[in-house]
Amino acid sequence: MKKEDKYADEFFRTGMQVGRKVHALIHSYMQEYGLNATDISVLGMLKCGNADTAREIVEETGFSRALVSKTVDTLLKRDYIEAKQDENDRRVVRLYVKNKGIALDERMNTQRSEFERDLWCGISLQDQKTALNVMKKLCGNMDEISRIKSEETE
Repeated sequence: MKKEDKYADEFFRTGMQVGRKVHALIHSYMQEYGLNATDISVLGMLKCGNADTAREIVEETGFSRALVSKTVDTLLKRDYIEAKQDENDRRVVRLYVKNKGIALDERMNTQRSEFERDLWCGISLQDQKTALNVMKKLCGNMDEISRIKSEETE
């Protein structure tokens, strides 16, 4: 095995290990709140004002209407959001984040910030920039590989 092949193999193995560990930690946070990634994403969108109806959430995220409906139901049942009929158009139901939802979103953002700080602990800003640049180039390479594979199967 060439030195370059061994390095690439170790890089991918390590990258997968980091990915699994990050995923496990995020999953533990979600379990703590009894929510899934979609629930958290929609709550964040509503809090930031990126959408305020189920239709807008579907359009903004590309999530299916059924998934958004289930997610909105979950957030309503847990009292994180409330639904109110639009005053000008009774067919439209607006979604609003309640204080409980705002507090949850803020706690999750604090945890995310602490996690990111801890994850990058001991890594210089220059090394962080280098890691980001390498990851962006790898993503670009993967996009190109996918494009070529797609063309081959057409």
